[in-house]
Amino acid sequence: MKRHELDQFLRDLYKIETFDDYCYNGLQVEGAEDIKKILFGVSFHSLLLEEAIREKADAIIVHHGIFGKDFFKIHEPFKKTLHTLLNKDISLFGIHLPMDAHPDIGNNAELAQMIGASILEPFEVGFLVENTQNLSLMQIVNLYHKKLDSTPTPTETIPESPLSYKRTGGIYYYDFGPDTPEKIGILSGGGSGYLQDAQALGADTYITGDIREHLPAYLYDHRLNYINLGHYRSEKTGVLALKRLIEKTFSVECVFRDIFNPI
Repeated sequence: MKRHELDQFLRDLYKIETFDDYCYNGLQVEGAEDIKKILFGVSFHSLLLEEAIREKADAIIVHHGIFGKDFFKIHEPFKKTLHTLLNKDISLFGIHLPMDAHPDIGNNAELAQMIGASILEPFEVGFLVENTQNLSLMQIVNLYHKKLDSTPTPTETIPESPLSYKRTGGIYYYDFGPDTPEKIGILSGGGSGYLQDAQALGADTYITGDIREHLPAYLYDHRLNYINLGHYRSEKTGVLALKRLIEKTFSVECVFRDIFNPI
């Protein structure tokens, strides 16, 4: 396929022009016109670029590409990474907020599908969903652990406190709300700041990829559940969904590189 065909496909699929993001979405660095192999990953960095070179990929597609659009300042070590990208003639595509918000193959839609939840309405770039399978909180945690996380549960000693978290593998959670959630807010990545938006819509449980210091006490006082999947885990779902779609749509080889980040 041609580079411009892939760029237009992504722009149409994610309705990129409708988003006010703090980075350019779509084609960020122009490489070779002919694309025979695409490497997918969550974030662009030197390690992912090394994998793309090893795979002889013509293009890289990530959720976290090059951030910023109102400046042009390139220093080491990113200078070296960008120089290598240009020298190898590899195109870089980044899809940030549009990949979070897509109602079918976005990060948050995929997280909802993993637990069989039905989307009720959007908020920010996430969704309020209904727990239509009547899964318990622990069943939801275990499903995410099975599908997103291979980290074994450590034998760590968690300090005793009413605000202490619980943990299954690399997934941290607080079970201050109902045993069986009814409405769940899902917002991948750094979505902890939108907890109250989901709560205002009736969510008793919140799923995201980070947490802030003041939130455990807030969750306790308001009797809410909270699942912290980790930023990386919560945002590889949309990239994998896009990979599957491109494989079905175009005659191009696709590979995903899971360079795990525990954060």
